Amino acid sequence: MSIITLVPRLLKHPIFKGIDESVISKYLCEESFTVQTFEPSSVIISPDEINSPISIVISGTVEILCNNSNHKVLLKTSGAGTVFGVANLYADNQTFPSIVSAKTETKVLMVDKKIFKSMLVAEPEILNNFLAFLSNKVIYLNKKIASYTAGNNEKKLAYFLSENQIDGIVSTEVSISDIAVMLNMGRASLYRAFDKFESENIISRDGRTIHITNLEKLKKYI
Repeated sequence: MSIITLVPRLLKHPIFKGIDESVISKYLCEESFTVQTFEPSSVIISPDEINSPISIVISGTVEILCNNSNHKVLLKTSGAGTVFGVANLYADNQTFPSIVSAKTETKVLMVDKKIFKSMLVAEPEILNNFLAFLSNKVIYLNKKIASYTAGNNEKKLAYFLSENQIDGIVSTEVSISDIAVMLNMGRASLYRAFDKFESENIISRDGRTIHITNLEKLKKYI
């Protein structure tokens, strides 16, 4: 994938909002980035990696999984525009904190960290965008922690579903038992929360595939 194809997509991302195409092209040359294609279920970034590149999902869907549990803890399902690798950008010799794997065939832009840092130093507008992006992530994580630790069962499930839906569909291999463990609730409580959302026509279920029929109503529980 050429830089000519990539730049228009990057300009839609919050980090590059309002940035001229020529500025991005100056830093993204053949030596500073690669675009890799990952097959479904393949690992994109693992906790074994130190100095993992700054990675932006160009197409496809990824799953971000917790690395510190005996259970498969699904943190988030996300699509194009997802960025990972920023958490340890300035943390020397720190391994990547999560597992990122491809859920579907996924193309990922990988930028060398040194190049990314030099861009932040030289381009104040990109730096401001980047800091705003990080601030929003901190706020989002605080809300997520509050929902999972202090929320009621419906609120926990609503957050999980909204976090892992792509185009109104939540499709995961994670079992009901694993979801209950993730959300720190009993299976019976989880089933009751599912039943409540179905009775209110917020979701419908087909095996492990969940269709969100009213996303706005679901978000009111958060």
